[in-house]
Amino acid sequence: MANALTVSDNLTPGQNHHFLNQWYIPMIENIWHFNQCAGIGAPVLTANDKGGAVYIQSEREMIARALESAAMRMAIDLNYWPCPAYFQEEFTLGKGWPSAAQVFRGRWLQTVELGSRAQSVIQAGAAVAYSDPTGSGVNDTATIIVNTTVANDEIRLYYQAADSLAPAGDVRYEIEPISVTDNGAGQVTIVAHRALFVKPSEWKLSYLAIDPNLNNFNIIDTATAAGFVTAVDVYRVYTDTTSNIQLLSADGTLLQTFTGEIQNAYLSAFRMGNLCGSFCFDKYPSRIVVNYKAGSPLVDGFVDAELLEAMIAYAAGNMLPKLSKMSGWTQEVWTRYHAPMVESEGGSIIPVATTLQANSGYGARTGQVKAWDTVMSRRIMRANKFF
Repeated sequence: MANALTVSDNLTPGQNHHFLNQWYIPMIENIWHFNQCAGIGAPVLTANDKGGAVYIQSEREMIARALESAAMRMAIDLNYWPCPAYFQEEFTLGKGWPSAAQVFRGRWLQTVELGSRAQSVIQAGAAVAYSDPTGSGVNDTATIIVNTTVANDEIRLYYQAADSLAPAGDVRYEIEPISVTDNGAGQVTIVAHRALFVKPSEWKLSYLAIDPNLNNFNIIDTATAAGFVTAVDVYRVYTDTTSNIQLLSADGTLLQTFTGEIQNAYLSAFRMGNLCGSFCFDKYPSRIVVNYKAGSPLVDGFVDAELLEAMIAYAAGNMLPKLSKMSGWTQEVWTRYHAPMVESEGGSIIPVATTLQANSGYGARTGQVKAWDTVMSRRIMRANKFF
């Protein structure tokens, strides 16, 4: 479930990049504990060298905001988003003629396609069945079956409005990651870990109501069915290509829409396409607004491993508070990313960063330097002239 409700991002508003649910994997964290669950199949560790509880929503929000901030800062220097995202930009038409032949370059490189984000419901209130195919001793797998011919990679799950108390299809309440397969005859099977289906009313409650001192976490029991939703909404999320490029006059009047033509996807170069000519319009064409999807391609639904690790390292290096209830493995990784690039030997502090690393544009902590190294080696340089 691991949903972030307070993340704000002016570069890609109204979108969910799914960073939070990828954080626990390279950080070697337990998916049950990360989603505020414990019990059969996910015992809470109590040894002295281990963390001792589950994550609560305020901690997940902090991690999500750190990841989003790291992604935005890295994207500015990479010149592309760490994962495919939707953007809208405005360009002024040049004086050259014909206008339709003019080539424009999007701010964000690695174009996937022209168009804007859209979504539509496939089935509301689809039943969720829980099972234990892994033999863990507790139901750890959720399965949803729906009839649809929508492409597998366009299918998404959302909490129902009755559970989230938010509008249906709210991107903040998406349930992910999921695995989707179809039988080739119009039936789709969606599978995900059961920890992702905790009721919002449960994960929004961090502490037990009977505890006035806020010392006891509200831990969702893995064996208690009442803590998990029984139905979800299935949506299609896709790229709407009906108005990729809009031709506007100086006062904002819409003159014509275009499908557009991608000239170079890697460098996000595109053109409008054939124009009927200025004589078709009551007002003279002045500018265009383009909608497009761009970013580093996902690999099996996940952000590129090197970019993801750099993003997590950067987030850990930037985070001021240390989450005290992380597992021992996670605390070790977090601590190393947060520490400056020095080592202690015989009571002496020895710098281990190279001159280039010491001049990192992100800071001197290990995670910050790692992110800077990755960005500098993976960035795409932008030239002033394409053709």
